[in-house]
Amino acid sequence: MQYIAARDLAAALGAKLKPGEKRLVTLSRGKDGTRKALSLVYTPGLAAATAGGAAKTWTHPPFEQNGRGYLPLQETCSLLGYEADYDEGTNVLTLVSK
Repeated sequence: MQYIAARDLAAALGAKLKPGEKRLVTLSRGKDGTRKALSLVYTPGLAAATAGGAAKTWTHPPFEQNGRGYLPLQETCSLLGYEADYDEGTNVLTLVSK
């Protein structure tokens, strides 16, 4: 299972990461030109999430380590409507909108 730092995924998607009350985290991006709006609300360590306003359940929940949040790469991208391809040899992440 590959995880990605939440702030790195947000940056790659041109989204904002906003911590809220009770450890709730929101990753969001408004509609911009040809890019669709994104919304993901989650709490590290919990299986429940909301993606695009719909309730979802993580198979592999996000977690925090040393003050940074981490998201399961493939599962998160799928929830947001993207396919992710990570090349470990070159350390390059490619995101393609579905």
